[in-house]
Formats: sequence, structure tokens, C-alpha cells
Amino acid sequence: MNGLVTVLSPSFLWLLPLAGLPVLFHLLMRRKQRRMVFSTLMFFRRVDPRLSSKRKLRELLLLAARMALVALVLLGLARPMMNLFGGIPGLSSNAPVTIVIDNSASMRAEAAGEKRSKLDLAVAAARNIVTSLPGGTPVALSVTVDDPKAAVPTEATNDRSRVMEFLEAIVPTDAAGNAATAIATAAKRVGAGGGVIHVLSDLQADEWGHEPATPEPQPNARVVFHRIPSEPVKGGDVAFTRASVVTPWPLVAQPVLFRAEVANAGDEPARIEVRTEDDGGRTMSRYVEVAAGGHETVDVTVEPGSKGTHWVRCSIEGDAFTGNNQAAAAYEAADRATVCFVGPLESYGALPVAVSPTADGATAALVAESVEPTALEGALTKAPVAVAVTWQQLAALPDGGDSLGRYVADGGRLVVVPDARSPVTDFGGRVPEWARVSMGRVEALSLPDEQVVTGSPREPQVSPAETSLPFWSRLRVAGRVAWAPVRVARAATLQPVAPSGQARDGRITADVSRVVAELEDGRPVLVHGHHGKGAITASGFAFDPAWTTLSQAPHFVVLVHTMVAGGLDENRDGIEIEAGAVPRPPTTDDSVEIVPFVGDVVAWSGQVGDMPVVPRAAAGVVRSGSSASDGSGNEAWTFSARGSAAEGRTTFLEGPKVAAAGSLNHVVSTLPAGGTVAAGLGRIGGEAGLYLPMLLLATAALVAEGLLGAPRPAGGVRR
Repeated sequence: MNGLVTVLSPSFLWLLPLAGLPVLFHLLMRRKQRRMVFSTLMFFRRVDPRLSSKRKLRELLLLAARMALVALVLLGLARPMMNLFGGIPGLSSNAPVTIVIDNSASMRAEAAGEKRSKLDLAVAAARNIVTSLPGGTPVALSVTVDDPKAAVPTEATNDRSRVMEFLEAIVPTDAAGNAATAIATAAKRVGAGGGVIHVLSDLQADEWGHEPATPEPQPNARVVFHRIPSEPVKGGDVAFTRASVVTPWPLVAQPVLFRAEVANAGDEPARIEVRTEDDGGRTMSRYVEVAAGGHETVDVTVEPGSKGTHWVRCSIEGDAFTGNNQAAAAYEAADRATVCFVGPLESYGALPVAVSPTADGATAALVAESVEPTALEGALTKAPVAVAVTWQQLAALPDGGDSLGRYVADGGRLVVVPDARSPVTDFGGRVPEWARVSMGRVEALSLPDEQVVTGSPREPQVSPAETSLPFWSRLRVAGRVAWAPVRVARAATLQPVAPSGQARDGRITADVSRVVAELEDGRPVLVHGHHGKGAITASGFAFDPAWTTLSQAPHFVVLVHTMVAGGLDENRDGIEIEAGAVPRPPTTDDSVEIVPFVGDVVAWSGQVGDMPVVPRAAAGVVRSGSSASDGSGNEAWTFSARGSAAEGRTTFLEGPKVAAAGSLNHVVSTLPAGGTVAAGLGRIGGEAGLYLPMLLLATAALVAEGLLGAPRPAGGVRR
């Protein structure tokens, strides 16, 4: 083979000596001359010597036709290919070749007409390309998703065995590929000297259908796309659109909420099973019906048993595409957290006891701590999990509540209640605007006479409102909030306040408060809302037996812990990404470290700018600071990575052009459905298959052999 012709099935070339069989048969079966004595020659015809010469020539032509027939058949079976790249400047027989393999999640699906994945077919085709190249041709490999587990050689090498080893190391990922970058990198590697880039991919439109942002022309580079057909997907395609721990301050022995949001991008509804597993070995399964084009939320409660980093792994079973069905999340659990009570604890009734039944926080991992109003700003620097303040103190804070507002906006929680000991019915103050709620006068409550049943209390009951809100997730059982009868003797009516210029339209958005509990007549007495990243829960009654019977209800402690350690929808120290992205932390430090806890990801340390992508669903911790390697870095963030939802889409490029190639000279060929890799390579654009010409020539040789071998009429001259 040379640089212009390659052979896809070189084993048939070893059979070419069989073309000499007709010569062997001719020599073995040639008639031997014998001398015979006749009495007279009168009965013989005299043969013209010229006819004997013609017969010998015909025999030689017949022999050549038979040899050509055998040789052409063998050459046709060897499937020679004529390389048409010779007209490109700078390209020669030893020009470098780069093979780009699409290892994105869409390549996990089965190839059309094959019983193997598209990635397996791509790797097999790459092996065929390598073995078909002329000896001495340098080969480089590249993938569309960077994968530390498959560190393919970026520099061209002549070592075929090394290339084959790297091909075997390529495994599927859960990520979307960066097609334009992969092509641009390969073209830059080819450079001005010229070369060929083979791309093996399903050409999913989301990845390959976009022009590169900054195309760089490489006139001497030729790109050959080998399109791998996809088996049609039947059924719904459900993928994770979010999978993370949403409890902002996970605590030991406290419920931690893991939320998985899924969406069905398919045209048919799907009944799926969502499986979860945590680091404690606890597993859970839940079946969910997801309509075509719809989405659902699955909440799972886990409980960390110790201080430190924990993880949750989640998977989807039962849909049509499995490449985006994995997700993982990590979170950091603390063994103690402080709830600051502004002023004396006695002002809060039973609230401090519900927060911390034992003063040391041994049972609930929460410690109630009294802080003077003048010392609040300093206490906030220690990052308490929550702050409790009375309405009177909130209106009279030394700095107007600015430091408290910043604390809440950064992810803290605030609980506002009336002073249980104060007889004042109207505190007369003005709460900060960021609190988004106002309180009326404290009144003694009683039901109208016509509503009082003989022997029953006159105090009205308080009941949950808008029970679908995340605020009630800890108390929700089988779709209903577990709430025992609670009566209120004294309370003030609360009024949620929308931000300036924003009308309350019923949507749950940042900085908007919602009524979560109300009296029988509909008056709001418990309001919950967001301010920045934090949450505010405001109560119109004190948590004291003189005000309400709530402290005697079985759900009282759970409600209080929701107020001080729940009710938010974001992990304050978490990084959420799709596979294929970099878990880059918000830090100014140069050195960072990736510590994996679950999933197929490699530990790494180095500079922030060099951080690798996470190619598969995984979870772990990113630490910053020069001391990160010993586990004591300056800061730490958990990261959660899920499979790419877009990889299940079934739109693929079908035309002769690929947008991701930009201005590069390129052609597209499709591996035939159900065909072999060699057959597919025989249809590479830019190469001409010589099988058909060989077949036509063999047919011509067969016809010639038939004509030359046909009996000739006798002829001669009588003596």
C-alpha cells in the first residue's frame, strides 16, 4: 500500500499468488508430443503454419484472462480504496492523521442495525482507520468530552500499539460534547503542513449544528465525518434537570431534603422509577408518571449520622434513553449550629426549648444563644444558622436592621415573633422594608357566640394555608400536612408586603412573602418568604401557652425546626453543574483541589484556570487555599453533577455539511445500517472505492475467457 491506495481487507492480498494457478494447470496438463509412423499421408490435411501461431497466441491470451480473473476477484475482495486527498497542498503519504471520537452521552445509545452502542462502533471504526493507514503515518486521538480516565495522546505518534491502547480506554460519559472546540483543536494540531481529521460521531444537532464562535481557516486540513446512524428511540426520555440537597444548613440527626427534578423530552408519557441511595446505605424507590413534555419533582429526606461530607446518588429506570439517567449530590453536615435569640430567652416563650431541648444541642444539633441587640452585628459574623427577634427589637435595632438584612440576603434565616412577656398591643415601630411583612395590633381572640359549641373553647383555631409550599415539606405526609388542632388566644394580623413596584400575583419569587397559616376567618398569622438567598418567617402570635396551644401540639418541634433550619430552596455552599462542566468555585485563590466522594471522577489539584470538567454524574468537594491538599483549605464547597438532559434528543444532522466544522474543507459519509465498519469506511467522502471497477474488470476477463476458450471450426488445406 502507498499513500494513494489503502486496502480495507488486506488479508485477501496474501491469496494473490493463486492467480498463478492457471499457468500451473497449463503446464501440468499440456499434451506431450509423440512420434507415430503412418503408411501414407493422403488422409491428412496440411495445416498452415500461420494458423498454429494464431492458436498459440489465443492460448496465451486465454491463460492471461484466467489469471486476470482470479487476481481481480481477490483484489475486489480486498476492497482497495483510492485516496483522493492528493490534490490538497501539503498532504502526502505520511501526513498526520487525527481521529476525533464523540464520547458524549448520546453515543451510549444503540447504533442502527447493530447490537452495540454507537461509541463501541466508533472505536471499532477508529481501529480500522488506524490499521488501514500507510506505515509511518503519525496518528493523534481526541475526544469531544475531556475525560481524565481516558487521557488520549494529543500529540501524533507512530506507535500503533500505543494508539490502540488509548482507543480501548475511551468510555462513555454523561456529558454533552464540545464539538466546535474538538474540531478546532484537531485542525490547529494539523497546522499548515496539512493532514486529515476523521470524526466518528452520531452528529447530534445540538452539538454539531452550531458554527464555531471564532473559526480559524486551515486550508490544508481535510475533515471526514463518519456519521453513525442512531436506532430510533421509542418512548419517553426522562432526564434530571436538577438533583441537589436543598437544605441550606444540613445538621446531624436532622432531616435533610434531597430534591430531584425530572423532565420528559420525549413524545410519549413515561412511568419511571427514581432510585436513591445515600452514603449510609439507605435506599429508596419511587414511581413517577411524567407526561410527554412534562416535569415532576421528587423529594427524598435523608438524615446524616455524623459530621462531615455526605452524598446521595440518584438514578432513573424505565425510560427510553439511559445516557442522562444518573445524578449525584454532596452536602456538608455540621454537628452543632447556633440560633441567636436577640434579647432574653424568656421573651420567646417555648421557642428556645423547641429549638434546643438540651442546652448543648446533643439531641437536635441546635444551640439557643441569647445575644444583646448591641452585640448582634458581631454575632452575625459567626454565621449562626438562624436569628430570632421580636417585633419590638426588629424595629429598634441600632443600625436600622441593615446588618441583619445582609445576613438574611446571604442565606441566613430570620424568625420574628411578638414578645411573649410584653403587654403592649401595638409596638408602634416600623420594621425594615426588606422584611416584606407588617404586623397589626395584638388582640385577644374569641369566636362569635353563634360559632361556639357548648363546652368547647372560644379561641379560634389556626390551620395551614397553601400546603403545597416547600415550607410544609417536613410536615407533609402522603400529600397532606400533619397538623393537630391548635388554638390561638392572642395574635396580631400579619400582612405580606410586596417589594416596591411589584404586585403580588400569586407567584413564589424572591423577596415575596406567602401566608402559610391563618385563622378560621382567614386572617394571616404566620407568613414565610425569601429575602435574597435567605428566608424570613414572621408570626403574629408568641410561642407561649398564654398565647396559643401550639407548644403542646405534636408537630410543634418540627414546625420550629422548619422555621430555623428549613424553608429554603438552595444549598448555600453547593455548586450544581451538568456533567461536562467545571465545578469552579467562587474564590480568588489560585490553587484548588477536587475531592470526589461518589461517581466516576478523578481526584485533582492545581490552578483554578486548569480545573478539569466532570465528565460523569458525581459529587464531591472543591477546596481552595494553599493548604487544600491536607484537607484544611481556606474554603470548601460541595459540588453535585448530573447527566446532560440534552443528550437524549433525537435530532441528528443528515445533510452533507456540518456547521461545527466552520470553514474547514469537509465531507460527510454515513456508516450503513447493519453493515460492517469496513463497509462503512468504504464510503468515506474523499476516497474512491475500487471494488466496483475490480468487479467490472473481472467480468470483462470472464467474458474474454469464454470467447477465447470456445471451440474453433476446423480448417486447413488438403494435400
